[in-house]
Amino acid sequence: MESDQIRFNCEDEQQIISYLNGLMPSVDRKYRKTLNRMTIWCLQNGGVSTVVKEFYGKTVADVIERYSSIHENVVVSGELDGVKFRLTE
Repeated sequence: MESDQIRFNCEDEQQIISYLNGLMPSVDRKYRKTLNRMTIWCLQNGGVSTVVKEFYGKTVADVIERYSSIHENVVVSGELDGVKFRLTE
């Protein structure tokens, strides 16, 4: 299936990770790694509710685009004196 044809339709926080894992075999191999990275990013930056927020109702292409905008050309990121920063090209 094309990346714009698969839409994530699970909004249940208890089921979302199982839902994503079950859906992965139908996603083109070239997108799986990015979707897994986005899932991990969501879990690290807000938990399961963030996974639902970032995936629910969106297509694979939407999620890939969102991930790219978050992580595009990051040179360095971190925290200094309690302030988080990210330097991009």
